[in-house]
Amino acid sequence: MKLLVVVLVLCVINITGTFAQGLNEKCYSAKHNVQIPDTVCVDTKVRKCRNKMTVFFVSVLFTCLTQLIYSIILRYTNEDPKNWRLPFGMISIVNTTYSPGFEIAYVYQFTSIIYFITTCLTSTIIITGLLNFAATQFKIMQLKIKRILTNANNSSIQWRFLKTQIEELIRYHEFITEIVQEVSFMYGNMILCNFMGTLCINCVEIYRMSILSLKDSRVVNILAEIITGSFHTMLICKAGQNMTNESEKIAECIYEIDFVGTDLRFQKSIVILLRRAQKPARIKAGGLVNVSTVTSLHVLRLAYSAFTILRNVYNK
Repeated sequence: MKLLVVVLVLCVINITGTFAQGLNEKCYSAKHNVQIPDTVCVDTKVRKCRNKMTVFFVSVLFTCLTQLIYSIILRYTNEDPKNWRLPFGMISIVNTTYSPGFEIAYVYQFTSIIYFITTCLTSTIIITGLLNFAATQFKIMQLKIKRILTNANNSSIQWRFLKTQIEELIRYHEFITEIVQEVSFMYGNMILCNFMGTLCINCVEIYRMSILSLKDSRVVNILAEIITGSFHTMLICKAGQNMTNESEKIAECIYEIDFVGTDLRFQKSIVILLRRAQKPARIKAGGLVNVSTVTSLHVLRLAYSAFTILRNVYNK
């Protein structure tokens, strides 16, 4: 079963890696009948996305497998049932002090955790891939703006060709904005559930840590679970922040254009694009919280505050 989960998640990673390339070549050209410039290579961004997802998958798998292996080692190296420990806490409704009961509870926890991990990994990879794809499109648009400026300064190029390029830029920006809106509409509630789930998991893990001594070896495992559980939120927030930054750079790229000497009609047309680019693209989780690095840091701060409060209460 472990091998099946590994193969499944790795396939999702590869599909997500090629997702941006497929949309880059087909979606925009099919909808707007234009060709995305070949001057930009998205392989670097795709490679970075794959590396992040691979690190995320390996860290989650390592954290969970160490708990599972440690639990099974205790089971077969200690004859005293009091020293037996399930990977993720004891189950009160099942008597785990004898052999069949412990194995049944172990299999239940194993299958539940694997199913939960696979679901979270798949959703995180898809959302992060979409946000990185939108950021890549904003980057492509920046280079298109710089190229059109070169054409505007070339007096041999007639206005009707410049007009076509500007109209293409405006349609291109509308296309990217539609992608961001669709991602926010389709996955906004899922991202909010991810944030809430991360907070709930951190609260449970922090409570477990607060009742243990800092010298207990289980503290290290719980800390690894907290970091791994928060990592997917950091990835989504980092991708959302990167997309917002790239969208803001479009307005900066237009501001840097030297309009002196260019066609007056070109100057009037580029103002339309400037107005559209002044509002950066943002993803909101459930329409409430911006998906940004500030949000991920806020989640970590809440987790640390909860740990401090519980530790002080327990010490008293």
